Amino acid sequence: MPFLDFPREVLFSNAMCFSYSVHQVQNTLPFEVSNLQIPIPGFFFSGFEHPKLPICTASERWELAQWGLIPAWAKTEQQQTEIQALTLNARSETAFEKPAFKDAWSKRPCLILANGFFEWQHRGQERIPYYISHQTATHLWFAGLYEDVKIGPQWQRTYTLLTTEARGIMTEIHHTKNRMPVMLPEANLSEWLHGSLADRTQLCLPNDPDFLTAHRVNPLLNKNSPDRNASWAIQSYQKPQTELPF
Repeated sequence: MPFLDFPREVLFSNAMCFSYSVHQVQNTLPFEVSNLQIPIPGFFFSGFEHPKLPICTASERWELAQWGLIPAWAKTEQQQTEIQALTLNARSETAFEKPAFKDAWSKRPCLILANGFFEWQHRGQERIPYYISHQTATHLWFAGLYEDVKIGPQWQRTYTLLTTEARGIMTEIHHTKNRMPVMLPEANLSEWLHGSLADRTQLCLPNDPDFLTAHRVNPLLNKNSPDRNASWAIQSYQKPQTELPF
């Protein structure tokens, strides 16, 4: 059966976390960082642009990989392009059974480095962007999966970000989809990379992320523009009294 004839819900497990920030890196990151080059300025990355961002695999070395997992069975450029647009996220509850993710779920976990992420609250027709980060720490650690695939003559490492059911403040912000990234405590990073399938499944269970803080950011983020990757993207925004509803 041609790829396009498969129902998307059979191939993939759609979730919702499509943009995050990697603008600050400390020399004290866990694992090897000597060759890591963070994209600059790094305040807003949209997954739909498939940027190359930092991940860490079981090799315990941080490196850049392209956001949007391409499974090894996708051979043609058309397949790879179509699939990558749909694999920015994977539902942790079903990744083990989805053709696009199940091999990576069993063999290729990774960590994804972020300083914070963006999510949109819906109030009627209004889409209100929020920036979510750790209350006290510099970084968030997302759970992910990766896959190596040959694209044309070159091998490329690609990844997806795992999501789980929203808890805590995320239920108020992302109340329409009710999802959030799987975020790992720093004490469990090695367990995610080297633990058993049962260990990783347990780490994906939803918990109240009471360590998160969130603030509203500029609605200009609603526009698909490269200008979003600037420091104003993560700064707190107060809606002017004279501003009309969207």
